[in-house]
Amino acid sequence: LTLDVMFHETNHYLTHLINTKFHYPPWVNESLAEYYGASQWDPKKKAMNVGNIQEGRLVVLMDAMSGDEWQGLEEMIRLDDFNALHYAWGWSFVHFLMENKKYSSGFQKFYMALGTDKNVTRVPFQGDMLKCEANEVIKVLKGYLGVKDLKSLEKERHDYVKGLKIESHRGYEEAAQWAENWGLRIKAGRYYKTAIEKGTQNPLTFDDYGEWLRRDGKPEEAIGMHEKALELDPMNAYFWLHLGHAC
Repeated sequence: LTLDVMFHETNHYLTHLINTKFHYPPWVNESLAEYYGASQWDPKKKAMNVGNIQEGRLVVLMDAMSGDEWQGLEEMIRLDDFNALHYAWGWSFVHFLMENKKYSSGFQKFYMALGTDKNVTRVPFQGDMLKCEANEVIKVLKGYLGVKDLKSLEKERHDYVKGLKIESHRGYEEAAQWAENWGLRIKAGRYYKTAIEKGTQNPLTFDDYGEWLRRDGKPEEAIGMHEKALELDPMNAYFWLHLGHAC
């Protein structure tokens, strides 16, 4: 998670350097940062591997799709603020564009053009900053991607997401933390349980699920989770504290 955050925030810094007076729209700024947040550095090859799956975001999307909660592309582009579900949909769109040979080059040129192309219309924003209105962003995006409307692109993105797969327990752990942070108790419990069923050996996950079970009125099951956490990390004082609470 620390590495994900470092790569994510570094992308924001590099984006800022494209034009320090330009405010990039959150849908593209946060989403591209999430795309690079999943990067992995290979110390032997001294190479960065990009385009990996943000499994936590994908779990959230799978849950949304199962509930028929689809994010409209134009609606997302017009958002001024991004919440966790928007991050997931935004990441999926950028991942789709970056991994698609038909769109990748155009999307990267679009990203640079927002802040540098003299033909792009920008308006004042918060003091001496500039930004693009949503209509301008949509026009420029369609131009660089070579599409006539966003609906067909939206369908391509949705079809692409349907084909993505969860590769490990990690996505469910990340999704459980997201659900906890947003007060979605039932989802959090389901995600913790799935991560454990998929073979996680992360002591924090066992401890967090133990705390969830205790709050859910299941102290005996909670004790088992805390004992497993301590088996994996016996020197963690918080795990002993939480075991005491469950007892």
